[in-house]
Amino acid sequence: TTQCFEEFGDEAVKQQKESGEEISKDNAHSFPELNSVGTCLFILAESLSQQGKDEKSQATLQKLITDFPECHCENKEGYYWKPALAAEKRLAEAPEKSG
Repeated sequence: TTQCFEEFGDEAVKQQKESGEEISKDNAHSFPELNSVGTCLFILAESLSQQGKDEKSQATLQKLITDFPECHCENKEGYYWKPALAAEKRLAEAPEKSG
């Protein structure tokens, strides 16, 4: 994931900010860096969660939502989904920290 951020992070930010159009399943393929970085953030958050690093996982999900809300990920069947929406759901389901 680090290599993805280093190689594509700046371009992903640029694509998110300067797209000038709504990114949808029909044009998502035109934003490969944005999609790659957003997907990597989602995967990183999942990995951190599975390692019991919930705070870091939640921070990563929040970064995805804040910085790359329009990224899309294509599944094996060719359908696009938005990792930021899945991240919002994960955060909503996360147990509240006490204390």
